[in-house]
Amino acid sequence: MRLAINARFLSQATSGVQRFGREIVAALDQRLTMDPALRARLGPVVAYAPEGAEHPGWQAVELHRLPGGRGHAWEQTALRRAARGRVLFSPGNSGPLSHRRQVLVLHDANLWEIPEAYDWRYRALHRALRPPRRSDVGVLPAGERRAGGAHGTPAQAQPRVAGGRPAAAGLALAGPGGRPGGQG
Repeated sequence: MRLAINARFLSQATSGVQRFGREIVAALDQRLTMDPALRARLGPVVAYAPEGAEHPGWQAVELHRLPGGRGHAWEQTALRRAARGRVLFSPGNSGPLSHRRQVLVLHDANLWEIPEAYDWRYRALHRALRPPRRSDVGVLPAGERRAGGAHGTPAQAQPRVAGGRPAAAGLALAGPGGRPGGQG
């Protein structure tokens, strides 16, 4: 398998979504550095970021900076071309619409759960930026990610498909420390 990473998060101000991207790719980089068998199985792992993105110090994950802007247009053009033929991991809520082999991380389903809380233009943009659904997308609502929230501890939280249905069995959720259920 040839893996590419959508590292657009490196060109954005750091909030929770960008922090997640940085941390998960850093963990993959560390694992690749320590595990030659995994490196052999995945082949070269390449992260693509917009021009000007700072290098985070990865050792095994190669960073390639691509011209062509910084936002969604960059993802739909420069990133789409560069990631062709690879499985693309997009950890930051969006990725190229026409990329067929993509793992897209959606951090929140509130846009679908309480659409009235968002301006119609924002809703339209984000609905347009979601790739066609080929399978269920598991989402853990923000309230369920917090220990002691209305839904109990993170270990008791139940991931759902956007729209409220329970997620398919076998969906693993990694929390602090990379352990399922958010146990650090």
